[in-house]
Parts: sequence; structure tokens; C-alpha cells
Amino acid sequence: MIIRFIHVPKTGGVSILASIDNSISLLGKEEQKSWEIRGADGTYHSKASQGSVRVVEPKDMTNGEHVKESPIDFSFAFIRNPWDRFVSSYAYLKEKGGEEYEEKIKPFKTFKDFAIDGPIDSLHFLPQLHWIDSQVNFVGRLERINSHFDGLCKTLNLPLTQVQTLNETKHKPYWEYYDQESRDAVAQKYEDDIKHLGYSFSEYEHPART
Repeated sequence: MIIRFIHVPKTGGVSILASIDNSISLLGKEEQKSWEIRGADGTYHSKASQGSVRVVEPKDMTNGEHVKESPIDFSFAFIRNPWDRFVSSYAYLKEKGGEEYEEKIKPFKTFKDFAIDGPIDSLHFLPQLHWIDSQVNFVGRLERINSHFDGLCKTLNLPLTQVQTLNETKHKPYWEYYDQESRDAVAQKYEDDIKHLGYSFSEYEHPART
């Protein structure tokens, strides 16, 4: 079975990929060979998910000729509360540093300044709908990662396994970063995500990962 993983930055993708890889590893050796996980063209997947032995990156050109891919049987993604994801991306890049931090975050003195006036045109801040297309078969929420991952495994008829926690960014609860002005500014930046993905600031304010 060929499945496509659409890895939206800072939505638990590294954990999800490692966990589904572990689930596939519980199958018999011959059955494992029938599973293939692919990234999606133009997504974050190839950069953040290199640890999976089962990942096959999309092929574009070989010797100048287009390589025809086998059809995808199933595609999935995970999403996250936009205010929470914004804080996680901010904290992750402040800790990691690098070009995106230097260009996008460092010019602003405080989180509030960045929330109000900072751009969202770089990798970790692009809206989630930028990554997810209309052909996705399953969308899980990070706020319900355990139960939604179980649902994904059941949908794919894979053995249930515990979700691994990997690449986690340490920061305070996201709601502690905001006042009304910064909260409204982020809401405006991610208006479409909030509307179409069904989030509000407090909807998953105290998420129980069950």
C-alpha cells in the first residue's frame, strides 16, 4: 500500500511518522514489504522526516525524463491549533537559530512584536492550508494525537502502537504568550486556517492527549 504523508511543520509530524513506521514494523516481514510511505511534492516532509526507513521521496526527473509514480492509495496529515503552532514555531526557531530565525524573528524585540508585525511567509509560519490539498483522506489533530493516531491505524488496518514523542519544543502553554492584541493579530494572519480547520483560541486550551 502506498500512503502519502503531508507533513505540516510543527504539527507532530516527526512523531507521527516514526510511530506509523513502528506500527508497520509489527507486521510480518513479507507484509511490511507492501507498505511504502511517500512525502508530498513541495512539502516539509523530506527535510523533517529523514529518519524513516520506509520513506520514499517523490521522483521528479531522471535523465531529463519524468518518472511516472504509482498512484497513492491513501494520504494523511495532522493539524494544530494555529495560536499554539505559532508559539511552537517561534520557540523552536529561537532555540535552533539559523537563517529563518535571523531573517524573520530576530528583528523583533518581543514575541508580541513578532505576533503583530512579523511575516508568515517562511517555512514554519506558512498557513496549514498551504500544505494540505483537497485529496487528503485523513486529517488528525495534534490536540488529540493519541486517539487520532489510533483512528489512523484502524483506518489503515495497521497494528495499534503508542505514539512516540520526538522533536518536541519546550515552551510555556501557548495561551500564556498572548494578550488580546497579539491574539487578534495571529487570528488575522491565520483566518482561513481557523475558519476551515475548525479552531478557536480556547477550543483546545487545555488539551488532553487522549
